[in-house]
Amino acid sequence: MKRKYKRVMQFALLLIIVSVIGNMLMYSFNLSPFNLAVIDHTRSISASNVTDIRIMSNTGDVNIVPYDGTEIVVHMKGKSEKRYQDNYRLSVEENGSEITIEAEEFEKKRLFVINSGAYELLVQLPQKEYEKLQVHTDLADINVEKIQTKQSFLESSLGGITANKLQGDIYSVTGLGNINVQLQAFESDIDAQTSLGNITITTEIAPAAIQTNLRSGLGERTIELPGLSNVDEASLGTGGPKVKLSTELGDLALLMADH
Repeated sequence: MKRKYKRVMQFALLLIIVSVIGNMLMYSFNLSPFNLAVIDHTRSISASNVTDIRIMSNTGDVNIVPYDGTEIVVHMKGKSEKRYQDNYRLSVEENGSEITIEAEEFEKKRLFVINSGAYELLVQLPQKEYEKLQVHTDLADINVEKIQTKQSFLESSLGGITANKLQGDIYSVTGLGNINVQLQAFESDIDAQTSLGNITITTEIAPAAIQTNLRSGLGERTIELPGLSNVDEASLGTGGPKVKLSTELGDLALLMADH
């Protein structure tokens, strides 16, 4: 019995030694999952002639913020196994008054992965009014902060959408995820839809006129704005911005910002 136990231990020790040597060799040839690389790509382009902005990202979250500058600056940052660092691409193309920004992680079969890699896309926009902002993600969140644009189209197949003091009409759609819009005041139309998730719109200033349409297949609908009743369709004053919210499974809410 002791001899058999000793052989088992010797075999286990041999496997450990072989594994260590194998990992050392893989590491030396940058093939080990412990070889990590930094994803760091930056592009910039003048914003003087740009009125329309299109942004696409398949797996990385998109963050859009204003800043004091004259160029549109795009940062793609993250980490990945070194052997897969070339699987990430950032492109910025200008076509007349439109700029297209695309961040992409190429899909490849990976048999053994410890660090699958991830990136985030940061887009810094000079402070001015744009005609149109379009953002699309596949498996990632969208966050927009204080951008001035006449129209925004925010779409995620699987991810949450957050818009903070985004000016202009807002059209927001996600298949799975929450939608949160924080406003200073209701000044433009809002159309937000999600199949599975909650939609919350908050405002710092109570509207004098507004038209609401809330549809939820399974979930609660809450309106806590001065002068508005808590029903599916309601209006306050004459005309005013249209706010249309829809979810198949989730809650809908129109609230004052201090709630």
